[in-house]
Amino acid sequence: MDNQLHCHRARGAVHYETELVIKMGRDFEPEMQVDDLVDEMAIGLDLTLRDVQQKLKENGHPWLLAKGFPQSAIISDFFFVSRSGAVQRKNIFSPA
Repeated sequence: MDNQLHCHRARGAVHYETELVIKMGRDFEPEMQVDDLVDEMAIGLDLTLRDVQQKLKENGHPWLLAKGFPQSAIISDFFFVSRSGAVQRKNIFSPA
């Protein structure tokens, strides 16, 4: 497994957002609480080719080329967090 992130800097600035990824365990029903719905969570890294996005935006084009490239959405392994806040996997960023 390749654990390196390959930035596409030749295409301009690369910006990022960190995301909390939620894995839903079942369909929503009225009166349910979040703890009843969420099975696991992960950390996500959302990358954007900002210069490409700006040019596309200026021309009124969709941003797909700025958001959809290899390694543009990286996600950790899923982990379980109990109601007390205890994480069930100690090192969520280590490769499986």
